[in-house]
Amino acid sequence: MVRIVVVLLKLPDGKVVFQRRDQGARISAGLLGFFGGQIEPDEIPDDAIKRELGEETSLDVSKLSMRFLSSFELSAQQTRAPEDRTFFLYETFIPDLNFKVREGERAEAYTKAEALSRGDLTVSAQYIIKNFVI
Repeated sequence: MVRIVVVLLKLPDGKVVFQRRDQGARISAGLLGFFGGQIEPDEIPDDAIKRELGEETSLDVSKLSMRFLSSFELSAQQTRAPEDRTFFLYETFIPDLNFKVREGERAEAYTKAEALSRGDLTVSAQYIIKNFVI
């Protein structure tokens, strides 16, 4: 079982920030997902989410208040990944999209309704939007 951390970056207008994955990504190439990644064997999720967000963006993670929301599992069959995955979901609030994306193509922000109407969300992003975004 692969352990993954992801973060819902929320904007003041209620939109959620997504990461457009690179076209060459091994899994979910070109799709919209959330910032985050795999938890290292010696890490706890709280440390992993800060490391991943710091690696993938220019956001100052030391100034962000991360709140753990939930964990959930998706099978390899559901995600079309090589292994089953356990996700650890966090949320934090940011003032705007004025940050650099270091991994992936760019950041994009959508309301829940806008996101659910799209056909380019990763399976995990669809699950999170449906189950955890108000």
